[in-house]
Amino acid sequence: MIEWDIEDKHLIEEISALTGLTKLVIQEVFEFQFINIIERFSKDPLRATTIKLPLVGELYVKYTDDDEQPDGSIKTNFNSFISLSQTLKSTLAKIISDSPEDTSTVVDQLLQEKIDNTIFSSLESD
Repeated sequence: MIEWDIEDKHLIEEISALTGLTKLVIQEVFEFQFINIIERFSKDPLRATTIKLPLVGELYVKYTDDDEQPDGSIKTNFNSFISLSQTLKSTLAKIISDSPEDTSTVVDQLLQEKIDNTIFSSLESD
């Protein structure tokens, strides 16, 4: 039932390469999140749910109606809205206000912070 497109598979491979976690573990985390979203949606009487995307924001999805197509099939319609997190907004604003050379600096700083935190966590666990 859960289908992974080529971009999803590529993202899982990238995360695996960056974190050292197996692709299966990463895939299972995404699948659990997907199942959790479906469960919340199915229990909501309004057929709506808010999906929290860490560091990105929130996505609100609400069923609106069904349309019968000329071929007899049914097209299900949804409304969706996204609210960006303050973290994403401020980071994107910094990139927009900086020169192109500074943009790579922002990415480098974010990656270096992640590397430093990973090393620190690794040393703490030993």
